Amino acid sequence: MSVDDVLRVHRAGQIGEPFAWPTHLTLTEQEINIVFEKYDIESAPASSRMLLEGVSGQYGFVPNLYGILAESPPALAGLMTIAEQVSKTTLTDAEQQVVSIAVSYENECSYCVSGHTGLAQMLGVTEDVTDPLRAGLSLPDPKLDALLEFSKAALKSKGSVTSDDLKRFIDAGYSKANALDVVLIISQKVLSNYAGHLVGVEVDEAFAPFAWTPHDRDAK
Repeated sequence: MSVDDVLRVHRAGQIGEPFAWPTHLTLTEQEINIVFEKYDIESAPASSRMLLEGVSGQYGFVPNLYGILAESPPALAGLMTIAEQVSKTTLTDAEQQVVSIAVSYENECSYCVSGHTGLAQMLGVTEDVTDPLRAGLSLPDPKLDALLEFSKAALKSKGSVTSDDLKRFIDAGYSKANALDVVLIISQKVLSNYAGHLVGVEVDEAFAPFAWTPHDRDAK
């Protein structure tokens, strides 16, 4: 007897009666496996095709998460729009990657930590920055470390940082605008981290050499 059979019987003749799940059904039979499809430019919903073309032009391929987000054109467009605005902040490429990896680490997103490690190195960020970020450690550069600590404080406090947190950030050479830029990147990563968890996205082949899992975090 399948899950659908049980629900059909319930709807047909047992509405209004106490409904007990048949004890002979195993947990496996009760589970419903919903798989999210990864679209390419040709198979994606019409409203997502032009967006995926833009992504492909930027990366040279359609990253797995973007292909899956194409299921919801507004979600895909939302992530791309935030990413475009992040690129317009006065934070450097390296600083943007520090925040992205730090937030993804805290949210235990294997896909995003792996991908942003690869992107960071492509942008010239060295391993003396990416390795500590992947291990949850402090950074050797004082200014980048102040950015890291502020990003973690903003994430963990849901934006309710202390006056001391903000002062240390400003004293390190950042601006009030940069504090808001950090929140912008956090919003970007919450979208991609949560979506990545929801759909069970796999690390892209291009970033496989930088693969990271929460087990790496636990083993540090």
